[in-house]
Amino acid sequence: MRKLRILAEKTGSVPAVTNLLNSINDLYIGLYVLERVVGKAKNAPEELAPEERLLRSIFGEKASNNFDFKKSVAEALEEAAPLELTAASFSSPGFWEFLGSLNPLQQIREWIKDSHERRKDKKYREGQEERENNLKIEELQIKNLRDKIAILREVGVPEEEIRTGVRELIGYPLKALRESEDHGLIESAEIMDEERKSALTETSLD
Repeated sequence: MRKLRILAEKTGSVPAVTNLLNSINDLYIGLYVLERVVGKAKNAPEELAPEERLLRSIFGEKASNNFDFKKSVAEALEEAAPLELTAASFSSPGFWEFLGSLNPLQQIREWIKDSHERRKDKKYREGQEERENNLKIEELQIKNLRDKIAILREVGVPEEEIRTGVRELIGYPLKALRESEDHGLIESAEIMDEERKSALTETSLD
């Protein structure tokens, strides 16, 4: 378990802060679930009968789909634990601090970092509205998501199921997180060791 600290430029209204916390938690759970599902998908070909593996080899992994993507997502959602809010500071600047599994937290940190860098670019800002209205799966295939989506395709998960699943698990929470950035509620993010002592004044929520 590790901690993610999100630095905030300012505080906001109760609805805005609620959206921020929900979007971070939803994105965390979505990433966790996708990672678990892809892990199961990797083992799916090994569970097939020899003749089915042969067919997949002959037809380029396009044989019948024995991996139940929707069922795997539902099972992973039941197992997923919500992100834990461990500390917060409401000074200016302030921060939110969360405890959870490392891989999803790292991905969230990278997305926040990349988004912050892109927002500095004028051309990116001018095309922001068009991108926000378009949640195509290709736009979500960034960094390690490309490999995860490729694995789901290899085990025969229908493209529409992948598209819908990634949109619901990642796309919608990510869009909500971008709205929090637009309102100035997110400045940057960093991964912290649990043992690291904060140099900032904190309000403990334990």
